[in-house]
Amino acid sequence: MNITSDIIAELTDKDIGDKCAYLYALLRQRGEISYRAGKEYLTVDSMYGAVVSHAAGMIKDLLDCAVDIGRKSVDKPYYYFTLEGAAADDTLCCVRMSQPDKTDGYDAEGYYIGHSFCDYARGLFVGGGTLGAPSEDGDRGYLAEIRMWDPDSAAAACEAFNRVGVAMELTQRKTDSVLSTRKGEEAYNLLVLIGATDSALALQNLMLEQDTRALANRRSNFEIHNLQKSVDSAVEQTEAITYLADRGLTASFSEEDRSILECRMNNRTASSAEIAAMLGLSKSKVFRRLQKAIDIAKSEGMRDE
Repeated sequence: MNITSDIIAELTDKDIGDKCAYLYALLRQRGEISYRAGKEYLTVDSMYGAVVSHAAGMIKDLLDCAVDIGRKSVDKPYYYFTLEGAAADDTLCCVRMSQPDKTDGYDAEGYYIGHSFCDYARGLFVGGGTLGAPSEDGDRGYLAEIRMWDPDSAAAACEAFNRVGVAMELTQRKTDSVLSTRKGEEAYNLLVLIGATDSALALQNLMLEQDTRALANRRSNFEIHNLQKSVDSAVEQTEAITYLADRGLTASFSEEDRSILECRMNNRTASSAEIAAMLGLSKSKVFRRLQKAIDIAKSEGMRDE
């Protein structure tokens, strides 16, 4: 069950604290810089229209420039906007991407990770994150992923996630570096970190429902196991009593013991506890007397089936 679209909808409907940190991460994930006829172009695209319109709105607020959103369809619909010339350069300068390796030693990515990691992480997820949760039939488990194209940036982000209490693993898949976790608790922590509180609450409720179902299943299996044991025991007891009765061996039993044997034969599906209640005896006494009948029957030649 993929709940990514719900998370994206929530995140793009909220205010961002550090817009530059968010946009920096989003542009690293979904942005493309190109040059045509000596002019610089910055294109941002996503399968989620809300991601594109949300980013366009922030750029418009920061730079007071018009941003037009388009839609293209190949196999799936994609949304995008393109900034050109001064608008593209101003956007890159605003989020500190115009010079990734500045000679003065300024590290924009390191700064955002160190000072605005929640907003930076939100941009990473909106740009390349997915979260799957188990469906009702439990065919799959939890899987939260953030795909990044730059291995160094992915390593820095992974370290930061783990430092703030979100345990993520880093793996390489073809050209992508993937931050991931398969633990529901860590997926919940990730959602809380990036500000998707409604989605985090929904995920927590799902985990509670799963735990409740698992506990109910364990109890049901335990009860079925006990019921089967009770049935098997009753069958063995009635077979033993029948074996003894056919050979006239029950006459040597005490009156109380015979009443227990008779009650078992008249109530073949009852448990030992139920027979004890019928006779006003303790469960342990009834069980011992019936076990005694089985032992005697076996000593007299009754074979185990």
